[in-house]
Amino acid sequence: MREDLQRAASGSPGSAPNRMFRRKLAARFFIGYAALVFYLCLFPWTTKEGEPGPWFVWNWPGGRTGFADVVLNFGFFVPLGVSGAFAFTGRWRAASALSFSVAISLLAEYLQGWIPSRVSSAADLVSNVSGTVFGLMAAPLMARLLHKEGHWLQAARVQTSAAALLACFVAGETFPFLPNYRLPHLRQAFHALGDASDFWQLPGVFLVFLTATYLARMVLLASDGKWPVLALTGFLLLRPLFVAVPFTGAEWISASAGVVAGAFPPPLPLQRTLFFLLPLGVIVEQLRPFAFVPTPQPFEWVPLAAFFSIAPTVAIRYFAAKLFLYGATLYFLVRGGLSRLGALAVVLAILAAGEALQQYLPGRTPETTDLFLAMAACAMLAATSRNAAATERANHEQRPKGTFTGAGGN
Repeated sequence: MREDLQRAASGSPGSAPNRMFRRKLAARFFIGYAALVFYLCLFPWTTKEGEPGPWFVWNWPGGRTGFADVVLNFGFFVPLGVSGAFAFTGRWRAASALSFSVAISLLAEYLQGWIPSRVSSAADLVSNVSGTVFGLMAAPLMARLLHKEGHWLQAARVQTSAAALLACFVAGETFPFLPNYRLPHLRQAFHALGDASDFWQLPGVFLVFLTATYLARMVLLASDGKWPVLALTGFLLLRPLFVAVPFTGAEWISASAGVVAGAFPPPLPLQRTLFFLLPLGVIVEQLRPFAFVPTPQPFEWVPLAAFFSIAPTVAIRYFAAKLFLYGATLYFLVRGGLSRLGALAVVLAILAAGEALQQYLPGRTPETTDLFLAMAACAMLAATSRNAAATERANHEQRPKGTFTGAGGN
């Protein structure tokens, strides 16, 4: 196990800097994933009325739902074991990762005694620890796979702006990240496949998944479209578990077409295409449903005011989806040659005109929130792109010939 992990952690034989970078990347993933698991275990982060507890109830839930609970708890902790095997060093790396997992599980199950709709269960604790042990056992196999297939990862550095935008995309599609695998929810998702869809939504779905797939290629500057297709296809298959309103059949087709269209074309022509398509997509999004009324609605000048009138989870999904759309538009305008301020001016002009026209669109809320979100997206890109040019230059210099390199600055 130790030899496999060391081989996968090193960028080339005897390359101490690459080995150190790989270990730091694994440690960051381990800590971030542990935080995600802890968040999911304690959602919805509210407390019970009255007495808390009981704690660590020893009962194995029965039926299909109980079996799904066990499998879900097991599966959530497998990546923690795999990443822990890479993140920790020394002879006791497996014991350290396992101890960390046990500590997280114990704390989460203890705190669940105060959370409504959650049960502090010893069965969950056993499932969590078993998943971590399985991940630790699978780590050598994963190490060999990375060493064999992941040659493009040898010199990769995370493209932070693309990663930040992808995080917004995932949050906009799946927040609060808690899967719902109950049969009524799955039936609703299945029946939605036969529903008719608003025509004007389909180009937007296509464009969002096209952009997300290209950004997935940019995050680690992957060698080809194979891995983004696998990742986005898996995301599409799992998406019904995470949203109350599933895709219709037409939206599934549009999203799948966007994944394929973003994965395989050469990067530079695709980047130039997105330079024009994303601003057009913002215009279409602002003017849907293209049915104007003669009497204007009142304009809301206070930004984010609408967020306080809807459920927090819905507000966060809306916030993240808008950050992704406006941030991606800014990202590709800048990569196409505009300055960051110039790109922001273009997006703000489109949004200002759209919000003014939304006074005459039924079902829309004309307000300043979208302009505020565009400025927030610009600030996010500025904060994450400080070293992007140096990152891409280093990737290009160290990468084997024929691999995907992206184009332009950020």
